[in-house]
Amino acid sequence: MIGIGCTDDPYHQTYLYIGHGYQWGVEEDNRIDFRLEKLNLNKYDQVWLGGDLCARTTSDPKTVDYLDKFFDLKNPNTHWSVGNHDVLQGNINYITDKTQRPTFYTHHQNGITFLVLNTNFNHPQIPKESDDCSLMDEQFELIKKVTDTISTSSHLLVLHHHNLLTNEIAKNELEIDTIFHFNRPNLPIACSPKGSFQEIIYPLLTNVQQSGVEVVLVCGDVGQRAKEFEYVSKEGITFLGSGINNSVEKEWAPEWVKNFDPDQLLIFHHDLKNKKLSWEFKELNGMIK
Repeated sequence: MIGIGCTDDPYHQTYLYIGHGYQWGVEEDNRIDFRLEKLNLNKYDQVWLGGDLCARTTSDPKTVDYLDKFFDLKNPNTHWSVGNHDVLQGNINYITDKTQRPTFYTHHQNGITFLVLNTNFNHPQIPKESDDCSLMDEQFELIKKVTDTISTSSHLLVLHHHNLLTNEIAKNELEIDTIFHFNRPNLPIACSPKGSFQEIIYPLLTNVQQSGVEVVLVCGDVGQRAKEFEYVSKEGITFLGSGINNSVEKEWAPEWVKNFDPDQLLIFHHDLKNKKLSWEFKELNGMIK
């Protein structure tokens, strides 16, 4: 059960973020990292899942049943931004039937407005759905509605799997390709209007940030090149990345796996009274009960 919390202080809550969580070397590609199975989730008021929970999440409905046992997927304190490994086999209904939510949605709680996005539409590695354009446009309209109307929240939290940060937004201060697993900065995120994240969504987020609502984006497609990531743009928007990958055997690792440092999870601390959200990266091995 998620949502019991780790403190008696009603004005402080703790949230756990897990990205790229699958276990390498499992024959049916249907397990999360074995260490994640040992975590005590009762300590956290909310659990945010950054996608790629299993290597083949939707091959078999029993895999989503297994995930539900750990993460209580329909719990309003559990949020899942699906990754490419989660939807590669299709059968999206396996996920939505368990979560009882679409793959992109908004949610409001404790002064935070959540935008949970599906960044798999138009992804070159995923079989194209016939309605990709309509779904992309529907998601864009949701983003536009939230960013146009948000006013009372202290934070806008955007949960997504694939990287959205571009070299242009980062003013060429970073080497994006050395951080995230998949980088296609010009990938259209909507069909009408057609445009990339930088072109049609980032300006909307900038307006929200300038209105006094703190904007934080959290990406889960991390762990093979970088173990943690944090960047604040010139506009004041925070980009975070967190994912794990140590279950791969080093001698059998593909060439794109570059980082074998200890895996870390991302923990958020929410001071409700003062409307402050802070975070820290914590080594996974030290968190196992």
